[in-house]
Amino acid sequence: MNPPYNRVNDLLERIDTAAASRHEASERYALHQKLSLCTVAYLALALVLIPLVQALNIPTGIAPVYLFAAEAVIAVLVLVYGLLIGEEKFIAQETAMRDSAFELERLGDRVVARQKISDADYAALTKEYFDILDRYAAHQPLDYLLTLLKTRPEVPGQWPSYLLLWVRAQLLRLCHYLHYAFGLAFTVLVFGTLLGGIGQHVRRPAPDLHPGAVSDRSAASGPQAPGRGKPLILSTHCAACPGRP
Repeated sequence: MNPPYNRVNDLLERIDTAAASRHEASERYALHQKLSLCTVAYLALALVLIPLVQALNIPTGIAPVYLFAAEAVIAVLVLVYGLLIGEEKFIAQETAMRDSAFELERLGDRVVARQKISDADYAALTKEYFDILDRYAAHQPLDYLLTLLKTRPEVPGQWPSYLLLWVRAQLLRLCHYLHYAFGLAFTVLVFGTLLGGIGQHVRRPAPDLHPGAVSDRSAASGPQAPGRGKPLILSTHCAACPGRP
């Protein structure tokens, strides 16, 4: 067995694993960017809808104190997600991870072209590999786990460790994206409650008037005009005319 060839294979494996992990990190940051923007957009829409409903006096069946509380919570969530987008810089990190993966892949192609390399060449290629890793931010453990999960077990005895690795990756993924689910679920709850309350008031039938209310209203309105209802009887007695009854 040729030791230099084994060194090349080992270096190639490390380069391929790092490049695949960087691609996973790039996709993860792109998903973070989409989810954060969608969450902020829906929260901002809810933050506009609540004051608009209150300003137009649209009946919702919800106590104003709950609307004010929901408004405060949504405002805090918009602020938190705005800071998250600004601090994490998902687009910049996505681009950096993608560029890093491409550089590693180009390095791997150069290593493949040299099946047998000298010690000096191996040291130079290894230094370039670590220089690429140092030039960019490191990927997360979740990215590495997802890369390992792409290789399925070849023997039945490896499946338990593979399933344990899969469970660990799913737990890490849940930790990464769970707060988006809470934000979107709260927004859906606000929209559903507002629209449901408005719909109930719109579908509610108008109350029927009490039968006695019509007669009371007629009595309070004074004598009816001639020709409608009972005939109006006018008195012919004239107190100012002498000789007339």
